[in-house]
Amino acid sequence: MSRLGPNFDQFVNNPAPLHEAFFQDPDDVLWMFSKRYNHLPSFLSGHHVHFAGGYSVSFEMRDRFWNQPREYPYISRDENCEEIFIRGNDQIYLLLFAAYGGFLPKALFRFIPAMQIWEHRVLNLDPECYTRNGPVERITVRAVDVKVDSKDAYLLVKIAGECSCHHLNLVDGRMEKMFNIKPEIMTIPNATPIRGAVLDGKLHFFYGVNDIPIDWVPDRLVTLDLATGEGCEIPLPGGTPPFINEGAKYTYLRKDGVWVHVQGHIGPAEPTSCALIYTLDLNAEEVRWRKSYMTSTNTTYAYDHSRDRLIYVDEVGVWECLSYPPT
Repeated sequence: MSRLGPNFDQFVNNPAPLHEAFFQDPDDVLWMFSKRYNHLPSFLSGHHVHFAGGYSVSFEMRDRFWNQPREYPYISRDENCEEIFIRGNDQIYLLLFAAYGGFLPKALFRFIPAMQIWEHRVLNLDPECYTRNGPVERITVRAVDVKVDSKDAYLLVKIAGECSCHHLNLVDGRMEKMFNIKPEIMTIPNATPIRGAVLDGKLHFFYGVNDIPIDWVPDRLVTLDLATGEGCEIPLPGGTPPFINEGAKYTYLRKDGVWVHVQGHIGPAEPTSCALIYTLDLNAEEVRWRKSYMTSTNTTYAYDHSRDRLIYVDEVGVWECLSYPPT
């Protein structure tokens, strides 16, 4: 672990409390996107989003300095809106969709680093992609981890008692519903998918129970065939991560098929951040949890796939953590 540079707070006026971070290769640049609190009518208690206004700021890894931030007044004024960042096709995307009323994709944007703008992309939606429901029914959408150069993105969608998998082609913007996830596959009824990864034609995902907050179930992994939606749930041996609520703060899929889960909260009474890393080798005959390297807490993470290193930013600075063996 080594320090690469200072924290960005001194370069940004009114830094946001939350960020999404991405490593852009071959530019060798770390990008961070603010997520600020917005009291939108669609969210009874407000929400942290990027589309309603924020900034982007980049760190040059070679020369080790922060560039001046770029402010965005807003990307969309739609109040019934939720967002999800997607990393794929060696680029950064932002998908906007309805927060209530069903799974209704609204807009797709691609980040252009040279101009620091969000470029609007055409969404070609298959009619079966839409899932309508009552106006007060909140939905949950999760982006699935894929290899960084994948031109295919996958989404796990939960609305009412139905879970489904959707495919988004990042080149032509075509989105289609692939299949409904059979409820009997998951041991616990009415579960909510929360973390997923796609590798070699298979979808792997974890789920949680309850609604507010969602309670992650770390000892059961669902594996499905992407072509058919058929599969099963398998128990995971080994010591499970102690993370509560929605599990790890950050996950990514390495080139070798190892699925990495970084940092989470522990303690149901007064949750505190737990600076642990857990890994799953999805290529292994027996998939099991392994505890690995420790990082600092309260950080924002990005993975550099080309060099197999984890980049993170905390209150002290920018750090890199090279590949680490499990313990």
